[in-house]
Amino acid sequence: MLNKELLVKNLSKFKLGYFKDSLYQIVANQSGQFVLSAATSDFSPLITILHRSHYHESLRQYPVSNKGELKKLLQLEGAQQQRGQLNSYKITHVADGVSWVNKWRSHDDLHIPGMFIFAESLLLSGNLHINQLLSYKPNTDTSSDSLFVGVNVNGITSALSSAIIANIETFSVAGGFAVSQDKSIINVVDSANFYRVLVKGLFSLSAEDWLNGKQPFNKELLKQYLLPSVLSTVIIISLYLATSSAFLGYKVASLTNLYEGYSADVNAALSVQQQVNKLKGQLKAQHAFIKSRHQFSSIWPVLIPIFKQASLNDIRFENERFILSGTTDSASKLLVNLVSISGVIDAKFDGQTRKNRGEDQFVISFMLEARGDK
Repeated sequence: MLNKELLVKNLSKFKLGYFKDSLYQIVANQSGQFVLSAATSDFSPLITILHRSHYHESLRQYPVSNKGELKKLLQLEGAQQQRGQLNSYKITHVADGVSWVNKWRSHDDLHIPGMFIFAESLLLSGNLHINQLLSYKPNTDTSSDSLFVGVNVNGITSALSSAIIANIETFSVAGGFAVSQDKSIINVVDSANFYRVLVKGLFSLSAEDWLNGKQPFNKELLKQYLLPSVLSTVIIISLYLATSSAFLGYKVASLTNLYEGYSADVNAALSVQQQVNKLKGQLKAQHAFIKSRHQFSSIWPVLIPIFKQASLNDIRFENERFILSGTTDSASKLLVNLVSISGVIDAKFDGQTRKNRGEDQFVISFMLEARGDK
């Protein structure tokens, strides 16, 4: 799972700006809290969050359910976007042939720095579920800076406090949120945690949200943001490759010297191993030969009584079995007599016997017990 807390603690390294009455930088203080710090003249934020007082927010219904067609329509509506302005949208709900879309557009007199610009109500809504509300009152003497954000099934609604919307209750009524009996769905954010909640909202953004918040590309953007990042990346990769090459060269040289030092011993060991393998093969062949000689020598006591009862045409040895073929007066009696001979096991006919000129033609196979089996 993504450790959001760890990322939040390190996000200030990515030049996070906040545009209110002027440009600020969101930084972490010694206590680990996110606070606003006045931006220096050379501060160029990568991400800028725009205060609610500087943009228009709307939640509109479109009679289009196809997201592809809806995106084309929304892109046409936002075709006049200029760099330094917020002009983004979010498709929040599609059902019953209609689509609901949130749109945010900054005031025309603003020029906002940053590669990505997001409305603060969009980020705050990322901390809410459907039918949840959030209220924030900064540490000021007036209530005009209080901010209310709500999420319903259709989309996001937000407003700054005013004479008409003075508190979360009036905001919930104006937005159609039924929260009067359930205070648990009201999230109150204080100043100490407000910017942390904002930053956490960045992690709720979808890939499409990031694309919609991206500023139009131009040469100034390339020079201000991309070139420093590319150059830094190239330098880091070059240093890594140089270090890796030097290390690999050293390891190759060390292994070469080590191999040369041990090559004589390795060759001697391989020679001994080859001799051992050769002797093993010879010993195995001798054992097989001795075993076969023993079997062939043991067959004669069996064949002698067979010769008295049958005329043999062929004697074979296959798969540890002796196979006899020939003719006799009675093949069944021959098999009975063969089974009774000591040392004969698994004697049987290999196929049917046939009569030819008053004699039985047969094929009988059997095995002989090894000496150790008795």
